[in-house]
Amino acid sequence: MNEDDDDDNRSLEDERSQQELYEKLQDSAALDQYFEQYPHNVKKYIHLFRMKTENIDEIFGPKYDPTLSKWTLGCKQMELGKKSGDIITENQNFNGTPGLYELKFTKQPQK
Repeated sequence: MNEDDDDDNRSLEDERSQQELYEKLQDSAALDQYFEQYPHNVKKYIHLFRMKTENIDEIFGPKYDPTLSKWTLGCKQMELGKKSGDIITENQNFNGTPGLYELKFTKQPQK
């Protein structure tokens, strides 16, 4: 076994442990409370994201890191406005319309 195999095994173990942590947090009351602070239009997409519905874009869409309580989009940090529902990336504020959320979160936007 060489060092590359060790790195691959550690990477798989890290990925599994992250997935296990995420699954535990999926059911936690603390995470539910965290998501409750968002407006209705945002909650809809967060709910779809959490349920991993088939239309959610898990490849190019936003990712949530429960250990850091942060959203990312690609390599950029993304914030979801708690009062406005706006999407904020790199100090740019985008109006959190249903169409924008549909575009960011889903594989095939309908709006």
